[in-house]
Amino acid sequence: MSEKDAADQLQKWLAEKTQWEAEAAYKIRSACKDDLIRASQDSDPNVRIVACWLMGSLGDPQVIPRLLMLLGDKSQSRCSGLLQCEEAEVVYVGGAAAEALVQLNYASSVEAVYERAKREQHVPDTAEVLRNDY
Repeated sequence: MSEKDAADQLQKWLAEKTQWEAEAAYKIRSACKDDLIRASQDSDPNVRIVACWLMGSLGDPQVIPRLLMLLGDKSQSRCSGLLQCEEAEVVYVGGAAAEALVQLNYASSVEAVYERAKREQHVPDTAEVLRNDY
């Protein structure tokens, strides 16, 4: 095999590998998204909080509607175990959803998330939500 043929074969293989990796990443992200959306409906607020954080890190904008639905969730949990935050800190599901929406570039800050969501009629009065969540 000539050097040119070897280079052509390598380029072809790399293109196929890149396509395969992209397809695999899409399938994994899609499966995770569905599982996380189900987890965000769990009765345990710890599970919903972690699901929100993971949806934010997933980077898939298809989870935004579910996160918007969770903004008004005032269920809370004290941090422990899997929830890594300051000791005795109270975490709200709605606050975790807002943080995830910031990660997904829905808005630039938690406050901006609530403002935009209020304008789009996804949550009640922003001041009330922020007062309860933070």
